[in-house]
Amino acid sequence: MRDIILVGVVLVASLVAIRRPVFGILAFLVFGIINPQGMVYGSGRFLPLAMLTAIGTLLGYLLCSEPKWLPRHREMALLLALWATFVISTPLAVYPSLAYDHLVLTSKILFMTFMTMLIIDSERRLQLLMKTIALSLGVLGFKAGLFAIATGGSQMVYGPEMGFLSANNSIGLALAMNVPLLVYVLNREQHKYLQWVIRGIIVLSY
Repeated sequence: MRDIILVGVVLVASLVAIRRPVFGILAFLVFGIINPQGMVYGSGRFLPLAMLTAIGTLLGYLLCSEPKWLPRHREMALLLALWATFVISTPLAVYPSLAYDHLVLTSKILFMTFMTMLIIDSERRLQLLMKTIALSLGVLGFKAGLFAIATGGSQMVYGPEMGFLSANNSIGLALAMNVPLLVYVLNREQHKYLQWVIRGIIVLSY
């Protein structure tokens, strides 16, 4: 049942992304951080769900009136130079076949980073991006905090399965880095109920 719900949500998000690429970028971030595939155990666990969202976002970007050129920033040039370094060094690696797999993964990450820099081009969109990151990590912090309380701190806290934050050190570092971001979002949030939710997340993230 959870597989059907997850696949349905991803398909809807992908279709909405074609109409609204900004939504696609935010949805891709949520799926990438929370990694809901680690919470299901059927066919949905192994489907390329994040790729569907990325494809929908790319199609939406190509079809909409968004600017079609990369920002002329030094950060963009440095990222391109970094990617070029990976491309050049991969065939020269000790084990090129293994290095190629990492190159593909890294290229996908950098591609969506470039897409984010293209689409997030206003202060309002930047605020939405920061809030999405903060609250997505906040969901993990909320869950981890409740788990720590329920177990009396006797067990390690791990991140979502099959994700970048699955190891206990990885999730711990991510939650620690997210606290200042949550404070920033809290100071800019206008809705009182959401302010209290963010305060609770900050406490549980510790």
